[in-house]
Amino acid sequence: MSVPSASTPTHLAASGIATPEPSDPNQPVYQRLKLALALGLRRQLFLAVCDDTARSNALAARLQAELSPQIRLLSVQFDISHPEPLVQIRRVLPTSRDAPTPLDRKPMGVQVLGISALTRQSANSQWSFLKHLREMPGAIASLDISLIFWISRPWLHVIQQSAPEFWQHCTGVFEFHGEPTGQSTSAVPTTTPPSRPSPKRTLAKRIPPPPVWKQIDAALVRSVLATRHEFETIDPVALLHDIDRLHERRASPSQLADRYYHLGNRYRERLEGDSPSEACARVAVRLYRRAVQLWQLDPEADGGRCLAALNDIGTLQGLLSKSQPREVKLRDLEASLEAYREGLSLLDMKRQPQIWATLQHNIGSVYADLARVRQQPRDWKRAIAAFEAALYCHDPETDPQQYAALQNNLGTAYWSLAQYGEATTHLNAAIAAYAAALEYYTSDRDELNYAMLQNNIGTAYWTLSQQAQAPECLHLAVAAYREALRYRTPDRFPAGCAATQNNLGTAYWHLAQQTQSDPPTAKAYLEQSIAAYETAIAVSDSLDSLTFDANATHNNLGLAHDRLALQCDRAEALQHLETALHHHLKALEGWHDRPERAKTAIEAIARSVRQCYAIGGIEGQSRAFSRLPPALLSEVMGKL
Repeated sequence: MSVPSASTPTHLAASGIATPEPSDPNQPVYQRLKLALALGLRRQLFLAVCDDTARSNALAARLQAELSPQIRLLSVQFDISHPEPLVQIRRVLPTSRDAPTPLDRKPMGVQVLGISALTRQSANSQWSFLKHLREMPGAIASLDISLIFWISRPWLHVIQQSAPEFWQHCTGVFEFHGEPTGQSTSAVPTTTPPSRPSPKRTLAKRIPPPPVWKQIDAALVRSVLATRHEFETIDPVALLHDIDRLHERRASPSQLADRYYHLGNRYRERLEGDSPSEACARVAVRLYRRAVQLWQLDPEADGGRCLAALNDIGTLQGLLSKSQPREVKLRDLEASLEAYREGLSLLDMKRQPQIWATLQHNIGSVYADLARVRQQPRDWKRAIAAFEAALYCHDPETDPQQYAALQNNLGTAYWSLAQYGEATTHLNAAIAAYAAALEYYTSDRDELNYAMLQNNIGTAYWTLSQQAQAPECLHLAVAAYREALRYRTPDRFPAGCAATQNNLGTAYWHLAQQTQSDPPTAKAYLEQSIAAYETAIAVSDSLDSLTFDANATHNNLGLAHDRLALQCDRAEALQHLETALHHHLKALEGWHDRPERAKTAIEAIARSVRQCYAIGGIEGQSRAFSRLPPALLSEVMGKL
């Protein structure tokens, strides 16, 4: 994209490809939990971690409702007076008389809620619960169901320390964000029996690595040894040692794959804590790949778990690409694509449409990332194809928010493709997709995503207006931005507020440009442009990261003051020009390491100085020069 001229505000940027509920960090975690259950695997044991009781209950209810077509998911409220989870779970299971016929039988799961209330019980009750947890693994196989335990973070740490037998059988841990609920925030579950303290566990020191690794790839051994220090409650080297012994005993490929997958999950859980490690992510990918290779050697292996591992590989490779140099980023993104495609090959689109749609959505998002790196329209076309394939199989009634996210991403892909040609066609397609998403992201149910879509619609209309100087498109853009700002307020969503105010300022600027034949109207639009830019700058000053260039906003604000000066009396005009110089200089300061952008700011500064002379004569020009840094004087004077 070319650098804008000194008299035109810099280009807006549409919101990027958005993951479901980008303002809510819980949505990706929820989707992973939902996908893990949707695979229909038996005898899985999941821990869902959330400190907010109301939120965990709401998430559990949503999970039960959305999975009802695929899984018979039951819920039990834990009875803290009798802390025997297995007994309580068995009470809610259907009897043989109530069980469905073989033709109707669905995978079954039970989620246990209310465990966090044990925090307020006696130490004896807490220890009794932990004792029963340690005894559970041997009985889970006979239940032939999947289990989800909803717990708080303190309980997660207690289980890791005091119920290792249970912890080592966990298939996955899903940590949701939420503030602690009620008075239990200051109480910590008792982690040792009340009768006698137990020594602190130091598993990493208890089981030394074997002196010789006979069956496991040497590179994998080195990577596990190098990341051993990342763990406190488990010893990955000891788990690798167990896998080595299974190799020696000639265990089946599926048995070995299960253990590699289990160790990969332990590494993935480490990534969900504080200070995630790139090394741990790469070890997890290596372990998942080995598991997939072994499952593929066994014709009787469960394809669902293989699919889950491939999805995890795709997700981790995508995450790894985020902060890498270009060549490494491209390799990681290609590896992510390969894993998702391989997972897609294991699916029957008609029998598993939701999972198939999810993988297509993931593929589209990776192509969008590739498009941003390679700057090639073919990647945006492939992203669009994947998003449209996902929409074809996605039932909006089953998961309306995921459907809306797909439509939003499709819209942004079309908007991006419009930058390469056939702009009008692609922009109209973008607007149609955003409008379809608005049917499911409504202001009363999801204000922030609704506001994001309104912002995207505004940007699509603004871009469309540039194709044919169409004021009606600019008016539609302004209306959409203003609707977004009803919810993107400085206190609730400052980053979104700043971005939308910046875009609104540019839309008003162009309306002023297109109404120059009506000076009062043009002046009113310039004043509204200035107000929006000023708000964008004021809000952005308190933020660490932005989705737009605040230096460009300063420069654009200066241009608006330059233009407004032409419609004012001498004294007011000089005030506008001095303000313009201030903002052009702020832009220049921010662009000190970007020569092309700096050149744009210097051209704008020279233009303001010329206007100072035209309106205020030598005195006006001298006042302007007095505001410039000495090092800049000669360069600006050379442009007059």
